[in-house]
Amino acid sequence: MLNPQGVLFAIEQIFDATASTSTLGRYDLDIQLLKKVIPQFNASYQRQYQRLPSVTARPIRLANGFDAIHHCLTSTEDTETTEWTIDNQGSAGLMAKCNKADIPALNIGDFLGVFETNMPAKLGTIRWLHIDNNDTVQIGLQIHSGNPAAASLSPKNNATEIKCLYLPPVEEISQKETMIVGKGNYSPNRIFHVKDNEKTYTIVTQKLLNYSLNYEQFNYKIVGD
Repeated sequence: MLNPQGVLFAIEQIFDATASTSTLGRYDLDIQLLKKVIPQFNASYQRQYQRLPSVTARPIRLANGFDAIHHCLTSTEDTETTEWTIDNQGSAGLMAKCNKADIPALNIGDFLGVFETNMPAKLGTIRWLHIDNNDTVQIGLQIHSGNPAAASLSPKNNATEIKCLYLPPVEEISQKETMIVGKGNYSPNRIFHVKDNEKTYTIVTQKLLNYSLNYEQFNYKIVGD
C-alpha cells in the first residue's frame, strides 16, 4: 500500500515556497498539477471519466491522418484503415492494441479516425503509446466529442477545394458546430464556401479550438454570400 507521508511532505514544501515573494510565479505549474492529484487521496472522490463495460477483444479499425479519415468517410473502399483490438474503454477514450508489423509508424499526437461496425465514426488523438517485448503496440486514444462528416471548403475568390470534416454541435459540453482541416489551412476571419453533400453555404472562421501536427479545429459563423 502507498505510504503518502513523503508525498504530503513534498506538497507542504511547495505550499511553503509559494508563500515567499521571492518565488512568485515559480510554482504555478506545480499548483495546477496538485489540483489534479490531491483529489486522488480522497476515498470519496468520483472518477471524472467513468469506465464502460468492455467487450473482450472487440475489433475496431483506425485510419491514421486527416486525408485517410476523409477518404473513409466518403468511400466504401476500406483501403486506409488497420484493425485493432480494444483492451479497455472509458467515457472519454479507449485503449487498443495491435501487432507492430501490421501497422504503419505512429506517434503521440497523431489524429485518428475510429470506425466500428454499426457505429458512427469518431475522431481521436493518441495520448500515449507503448510497445512491449512481443512487439504489441498499445495506444491510449482520447475520443473527440461528436461524429464527423466529410465536406469540402473553397477559399473566397479561389476555386481550390480543401477537404474538411464537419462536427455537429455537442450539447453536453456546450460546443457549437466546428470544422476540422489539415494543418496550415486555418487563419482567423478567413472566408470559405462550404460544400456539404448537396448543401452549400459561406462561413467566416473564428477561434482555433484544437490543433496538432496534422489538423486544426475551429468554430465559425455562417454569413451571407
